[in-house]
Amino acid sequence: MQEALLVPEIRPERFLDPSAGTGMFISTLKDVPEIHCFEKDRLTGRILSSLYPESRVTIDGFQSIQPYYNNYFDVVSSNIPFGNTRVYDLDFDRSEDAVRKFSLAAVHNYFFLKGMDTLREGGILAYITTSGVMDSPQNRPVREWLVNHANLVSVIRLPDNLFVDAGTEVGSDLIVLQKNTRKSELTEKERNFIETRIISGGIHINNSYADLEHIVHTSVSMGKNMYGQPAMNFIHEGGVGTISEHLRQLLAQDVGNHLDRKLYEANLSRPTVSTILKTGPEIPPETTAVEHRQEMQEKSLLSTKPYEPMLNLFAAYADEEQTEVQVVESRPSPGRAPSASRKKKGDEPEMFNLFSQENMYDEAATQEDMTGERAAAEARWQERRQKIEEERKKEMEPRPFTGEIRPEYKNGSLVKAGEQYGYLQGVGTPEVQFHPLRLTVTQQYRAAYYIPLREAYHNLYNAEAETETEQPELRRN
Repeated sequence: MQEALLVPEIRPERFLDPSAGTGMFISTLKDVPEIHCFEKDRLTGRILSSLYPESRVTIDGFQSIQPYYNNYFDVVSSNIPFGNTRVYDLDFDRSEDAVRKFSLAAVHNYFFLKGMDTLREGGILAYITTSGVMDSPQNRPVREWLVNHANLVSVIRLPDNLFVDAGTEVGSDLIVLQKNTRKSELTEKERNFIETRIISGGIHINNSYADLEHIVHTSVSMGKNMYGQPAMNFIHEGGVGTISEHLRQLLAQDVGNHLDRKLYEANLSRPTVSTILKTGPEIPPETTAVEHRQEMQEKSLLSTKPYEPMLNLFAAYADEEQTEVQVVESRPSPGRAPSASRKKKGDEPEMFNLFSQENMYDEAATQEDMTGERAAAEARWQERRQKIEEERKKEMEPRPFTGEIRPEYKNGSLVKAGEQYGYLQGVGTPEVQFHPLRLTVTQQYRAAYYIPLREAYHNLYNAEAETETEQPELRRN
């Protein structure tokens, strides 16, 4: 089935699956040099990492993708999540684009706009998504935004029984777009994509399906969708093989008619991420270097990988399950060999690194230059530094949590133990563990205010739920 979703004769060099699951979409991409995957669920993400060790797997939500991947990928494709789950993305929340803000309220809308950001000009986005993206009148701003930033290549409605083996019957669409931010007008196909109509029974359906030609089905009936609302139900009795062939034919026809191959091929050459990381991301011309640096520093403080919604105030903690993480702090081990970048040039001393406490004297002096007294001092310094590192490492090791286990606590809840902030694991078992987090001063300040705020909220909620009366004092708290 997934082979039918590959755009004919288009083989990307850089592919992104923003909701990869266990890798069904990438299982057929044998010759793609660079594959990136995001999977929020930890267990599924670890399975994905094991099945596809050559791919770059990030076990986190798609919103955690770094900004240097904007305008990077040739193809973005996935069976994306859907629902009215709100997404936290600081860039979207701060954006002056009303549609970006609107998209945060529903995860499927957000995936479309965020996926479009990561595509380079001429790149292709191909999503399987809930039919609500196309049929809902409320999603009209999202559809209009998409065709104003991309060419509509294909829309194909899939039969409701396509995913019955996965335990669900849901209306879904394949939507294929080609990024084109320089377009000046819309086609008739794109204008139909924006609009919906009401048919008998009060059912909303996208104008793209007025003639039923782009709906893979053998029968249609009036019924209800998964939410109990009136809907047209499309069923295909031919099995997965027949469905795949029908889908492949429709997609090949649309690609032949609507894919701009010159636009796709004209933008294949792009800098790699390693080059971007060395040279830095492009700074918009209206932004000064100082403003850009301040903005990137602020983003790094607010970029998160949360267990619970309010943890998006703090930097991510790194663990062995996560492939791409933001490094908060890095210190060398005592026996680290000096790197070429840290060698002195002539007699010019290096600047002190005020964050890691490293300086030019971190490198061991050679025996030829070292007096007995200096050698002894160096040895004492190395011993002291090693002891400090061991103590710091021990402080960051998980340990039993001895504080109060409040009713609202769950795995991942942010708590304070002694003078450290961290998160809980094993809640509901006798062995509740405290995992320390290494936070900056700013993040500690936020945590100090967040924890009592969360507890005050739960105290209020529980009291009013129990008494069914307003609690003015708790509300003031």
